[in-house]
Amino acid sequence: MNYLIFRTDRIGDFLITSSLITAIKRNDIKSKIFIVASRKNEDFIKKYNLVDKVFLLKSKSILDRIKLLLELREYKFNNIIIADKKNRSILFAILLNAE
Repeated sequence: MNYLIFRTDRIGDFLITSSLITAIKRNDIKSKIFIVASRKNEDFIKKYNLVDKVFLLKSKSILDRIKLLLELREYKFNNIIIADKKNRSILFAILLNAE
């Protein structure tokens, strides 16, 4: 299964989500974890060994958001988790049409 997790806030917020990632990997070692990160937490998340790929939400620009959406559409996600509670993340999840 492929999981996409939106965590576009700070490092401390990601640390709260890390227990969820650990639980997913413990129950399904073959699962792939993808994270949408902000500049504030991108480097930290890239060093986290349970995360398979990190996508960067570069800025608030509509062009950057469209580029990110197109990049994310190249993957098939079974589950999308909105851990940052942002409206843009909810919109992305709707447009990505996960199972």
